[in-house]
Amino acid sequence: MQGQEQARIDQEKKIVKLASNENPLGASPKAIEAMKRTFDSLNLYPDGGLELRQVLAGQFDLKVDNVIAGSGSEGIMSTIIRAFLCDEDEVLTTEAAFIGFQVLARSRGIRYRTVPYSDWHYDLPALAAAISEFVVPKSMAYARMGLDMVKLLGRPSAASYS
Repeated sequence: MQGQEQARIDQEKKIVKLASNENPLGASPKAIEAMKRTFDSLNLYPDGGLELRQVLAGQFDLKVDNVIAGSGSEGIMSTIIRAFLCDEDEVLTTEAAFIGFQVLARSRGIRYRTVPYSDWHYDLPALAAAISEFVVPKSMAYARMGLDMVKLLGRPSAASYS
């Protein structure tokens, strides 16, 4: 109810909230129709995005196994961090990066370091210079995948573009 009350106050003050992926224009009529078509199957467990992954794989000439679908970029980033990063690893990004990077890294107990932006753009030479040298753990994931496993570069403070 708090969100609805805040929306009413914002509307009275003519404030438009553009964060949290909220739409001041309301839900798309096409989205509402798509939701209505699913009412009869809401009792079934979802397919994990398989149908969407198949369509995207076909459209972009990819293997279905190489397409990830999730409930937002933060959920996908969480899966990637839990699957591929070990205790000895770290996340290196920029100071004003999406806060979710920091929250996810710290929740996993991984070191989190930042490099300043240069005029609100990635300072790639500074990022490259900040990469730590570390001993390769005896993790099978490293043996299979190599050291340079995960890169998280998002549009400054915009998780939707991660």
